[in-house]
Amino acid sequence: MTTTQTKRRLSLLSGLLFFCAATSITAEETHPPGFKGYDTLQGKTYRGNLMRTGEYDASGAPSLSSIAWSFDTGDNIVSSPLAVDGLVYIGSINGKMFALHEADGTEAWSFQAKGEIIGSPTVAGNTLFFTSRDGQVYALDAQTGKTKWDYTFKPNKAYKHLYASPAIAYGTVFIPGHDGREPFEQPGWGAMPGIGLDVLTGQQVWRQKEGRSPQTFSSCFTILPNTIILAQSWAFVNTINLESGMFQLESKPNCTLGNGGITGAIAARNGKYYAIERLTGDQNGCEPIGTVMVVDQEKIGKYYARYSPTFPTITKGKKFIGITKGVDMMYNAAPAVTDTAMFVCCNTGALYALDATDPKKELWTAQLGGKLMSAPSVASNIIYLGCNDGKTYAVNATDGSIAASIEIGGSHITSSPYIGDGVVYIGSDNGKLFALK
Repeated sequence: MTTTQTKRRLSLLSGLLFFCAATSITAEETHPPGFKGYDTLQGKTYRGNLMRTGEYDASGAPSLSSIAWSFDTGDNIVSSPLAVDGLVYIGSINGKMFALHEADGTEAWSFQAKGEIIGSPTVAGNTLFFTSRDGQVYALDAQTGKTKWDYTFKPNKAYKHLYASPAIAYGTVFIPGHDGREPFEQPGWGAMPGIGLDVLTGQQVWRQKEGRSPQTFSSCFTILPNTIILAQSWAFVNTINLESGMFQLESKPNCTLGNGGITGAIAARNGKYYAIERLTGDQNGCEPIGTVMVVDQEKIGKYYARYSPTFPTITKGKKFIGITKGVDMMYNAAPAVTDTAMFVCCNTGALYALDATDPKKELWTAQLGGKLMSAPSVASNIIYLGCNDGKTYAVNATDGSIAASIEIGGSHITSSPYIGDGVVYIGSDNGKLFALK
């Protein structure tokens, strides 16, 4: 590659440090406008945007009066749907990625991956990106399903943990790493660090530096301009500078409640990072508990707030502020965050609204009919989520009153709703994707 070409490519990536040699194709000649910088990908990625707030700019379907259509994928759905340019995308445990017509749910195309699809897809430009649990990252033509490229991680134990939803920014597909162990298992250091792949070729162009173990359980990277936010085991929230690939800042809890981890997406809004942490319990054998974490972007590593409603107040030095709660919040459910509130769900069936600036302030609680493992989504002041009682709920974000519910079947719903104009899409463990009106 010539010096001129190198300069052009570095400009495209806005200062990203290359880990390996780039291709000989110049950025100006090949990258479409959406790939040249940072875009929030509103409505085109998991949790609604790259900040992972769970917010959608759409009218939704607050009455949930009917099922417009359903599509049977043939196996359990854990992934969350995505709707872009007239097509709805959903992955299934059987390894198939489906593209369905929004109007009637008929199949436009399907693609057979080599492993289970757990993570949700992302669309950037005219390309659909997703991962499978055999260590593969796929880039398909979003309209036809034809393969543009695929990338295979070097074989290791971490293969089965590749359930990430890709994040696209600066012409790069960012995939979180994993240390190859189950949550709360003893460390297996550094098996699969986070990487970045060129959107056009699938070549690796960035790598998370090995300053510490990846230990990443997060379902996806959260990305702000020039910054990656990631969850790590033992309740760490970290940021990575994209120029260097090195850890920048770190939030570390100062408590003795036990070891835990953050596996759901971290939401970033108004200078704060929001996450749900699952702890393994204390040394006296207490039951696992869940806490809400809010980390101030400007004071990360110095200020740390946690909240959970049923335990007594605990204070451990200056870093630990809040209340902790004897309820096991599902570790795979991410919070939804608006300007005023943080919405979190619990396996007791409770949906909590907490003050976005002070999580110790409960705004309201809504009790639904079963365990909640589906990350809530928000649009037009209505919260949508699936419940293990086989229903999808619409809840008023202002007061927690239940606006509507509809039966979709299933008993272990982890799919997070995608909210469109006049419609809500959600998958179920009965293998079906539903369009709700």
